[in-house]
Amino acid sequence: MAETSNIGKMAALISEELFNYFGWEKCTFEDLNWKCENAEHEKNTHPADVVFYYNDPYTNTVTYIHTDLKSFSESTLSSLNLNEVLQSLSMQVECSEISEEWQTLYLEGASDFKVHGMLFIYNHDNKYIKSLTSKFNKVTNISINTPKNSRLYILDPSDIYWLNNIALHLGRLQHKKQISSDYTFFYPQRKDQATIGNSKAATIELLKSPFIILEDKTLKTVIIFYRAEGEEIDEFVYLIDYLRHHQLLDIESKITIYQLEQCAFAPANFKNAIRKCESLLNIKDPDLKDLLNKIDIQKIKHFTTEFSEIEIGMALR
Repeated sequence: MAETSNIGKMAALISEELFNYFGWEKCTFEDLNWKCENAEHEKNTHPADVVFYYNDPYTNTVTYIHTDLKSFSESTLSSLNLNEVLQSLSMQVECSEISEEWQTLYLEGASDFKVHGMLFIYNHDNKYIKSLTSKFNKVTNISINTPKNSRLYILDPSDIYWLNNIALHLGRLQHKKQISSDYTFFYPQRKDQATIGNSKAATIELLKSPFIILEDKTLKTVIIFYRAEGEEIDEFVYLIDYLRHHQLLDIESKITIYQLEQCAFAPANFKNAIRKCESLLNIKDPDLKDLLNKIDIQKIKHFTTEFSEIEIGMALR
């Protein structure tokens, strides 16, 4: 029983460390049960492993991420019943909207808010870092009754491995003073929204996106964490055009693209994408050409985070 508790604590530890780099705050109360307020759920209580929150850069409302933490070894991942877990999580999110107890515990004074649910599936032995997409396809016949503006998100072992390596790399860049603690996350302007630009927090939608862009205006640095392997020239053409369209190509800024998984030809594909962009977009400005050619593309080292069950057990006493 103690061993199971210690393994479960690993997901809590890595989630807190990881999301700190993305500007998320953690609510005070963890691992609680709170009264169910919906008779249709046929439950006395709902669990809350941990709740994170951040300000949404588009709406300026507080977004709460009601999180179900799961910690599995490679051999036990197959026992995860996604139907059952997602059904339970949807009930928790639905009930949080009307539960005075939940709101007293977690809102901390916020009046304009929304709640999303997140299933955080951590592989604690680091032997399974693949996506669980095949299991998602088997999710059938479940009723998701979340509030209108609420969603359910899944961070599987592949997502967590990717985000954890971003967090660890950010830590190394800060240690080398190549990025300051004042970095912000870039958000493109939406047609129906005022100009946003940047935020100290990365939304859950951004964390699930194909690339994450950070700006450090103090050190005049732009960093792109790019998730794909760079197997196609056109994917880099899209990225370059995206940077150009959103005015992120600043001659005074150092721009670096980091990839965790990188195919052997990614650097060459990126250089070929620059040539293609110069032709397609009719780029004549010598300063812009020079800036594009100075964009650095690097593969970052793979790291895993390991926890000692014994040390965790001693800390819990």
